[in-house]
Amino acid sequence: MGDVVIIGALIHDDFNRLFLMTSPKWKGYGLPGGKPNPNEYEEDTVRREVREEIGIELTDLVKAEEIILPPTDQIDRTTTFIVKPYFAKALTTRITRNNEVGKWGWYTVKEALQLPLLDPIRKTVEAYSLL
Repeated sequence: MGDVVIIGALIHDDFNRLFLMTSPKWKGYGLPGGKPNPNEYEEDTVRREVREEIGIELTDLVKAEEIILPPTDQIDRTTTFIVKPYFAKALTTRITRNNEVGKWGWYTVKEALQLPLLDPIRKTVEAYSLL
């Protein structure tokens, strides 16, 4: 299928807990996010996708390290994903999820690293833990 760009947010709250979620689209915990629309800035994509998926607004966006995820049975065996995560702060922790969100919660970094995270998300959580 080729390469697909995904822009997501590792969201933290005032207590430094991280929002993580599952989705019917993948196997494991990941981040809210998605594909950019044509000519859409990355920051606008992540804000739009988070608003659509979990109904919250973000502030303090900081771009994290881009991760290349080769085809995998965690998501899709024919697609390479270019994952562009951002660290962001939630303006509220009240979640209104859409049908793309399965299990979800707010987790400490220690709790998050014990979850079955998607490989690129584990790297992003580990990077966040070093801030």
